[in-house]
Amino acid sequence: MFRETGLSRNTIRKYLKDSSPPSYHRQVDPVRHKLCDYEERLQTPFEQDLKLARRDRRTAIKLYEQFVLEGYTGSYSPVQHSTIVLGPMADKVSLSAT
Repeated sequence: MFRETGLSRNTIRKYLKDSSPPSYHRQVDPVRHKLCDYEERLQTPFEQDLKLARRDRRTAIKLYEQFVLEGYTGSYSPVQHSTIVLGPMADKVSLSAT
């Protein structure tokens, strides 16, 4: 059985002894990043930038600088990650709109 599943013999023994299926429980709740308060303000510039040429759109650095002026105390990485996630969605929207 361990060859078929790729699990250790001890792991399979442990699962067979337990009456309930294995489950994962977090020890600590996930951390809410500081960008959550700014997500709506992050989507608005993207919607506005869809009307502009690609070279005229705001970069993640410019959005980060704008958020810092508004009181954002987090780091640049979450802003960059959000723009990476929103970027392909924005391109799909602009393609379907034409």
